[in-house]
Amino acid sequence: MKHVARFAAAALAIATVVASAQPPSSPLDRDRHTDERVPEQGDREYSGWVPLADHFSAVGEHQLVTVGASAGRFRRLRLEGERGRPFLRAMLVRFVDGSSQDIRLDRVLRPGESAVYELDGGSREIAQIVVKTQPDSKSAYSIMAEK
Repeated sequence: MKHVARFAAAALAIATVVASAQPPSSPLDRDRHTDERVPEQGDREYSGWVPLADHFSAVGEHQLVTVGASAGRFRRLRLEGERGRPFLRAMLVRFVDGSSQDIRLDRVLRPGESAVYELDGGSREIAQIVVKTQPDSKSAYSIMAEK
C-alpha cells in the first residue's frame, strides 16, 4: 500500500512539473500592412519562415546580419522580441542586386511579440540587414524571413 501511495505522489509531482513547463500562449500577431495573421511556431504554415538572426543582442547601436544569395529569396521579414524590451529604431535591408530598403521601426518588442514587414519588389535576395537599436545589453530579438 505504501508503494502505491509513493507511486501516486511521484506521478502527481511529474505531471505538475510537465504542466508548468509548457510555454505561455502568446496573442496572434498580424501583418501591419495586410492585417493577415502571422503564423506562430506551432502552426503548419510556419515552415515558410527561415531564421536569419536568433536571439540577437541589442548591446550596440547597430547589429549587422549577413544573409547572402545562397539563403534564397524572401518576401517578408519578421522581428520577434526574445528577451527584455529591445527598442528597434530602423532596419536597413541591402539586397544582392545593390538596392536597399530602409524600414522605420520605432517600436519596443516584448518577449513573444512580433512585427512583419513586406520587402519592396516582392521576393528578393538579401545581402545584409542592419538593425538600428537603442543599446540595451539585457534585450534580444530574432529576425525571420518568409520565402
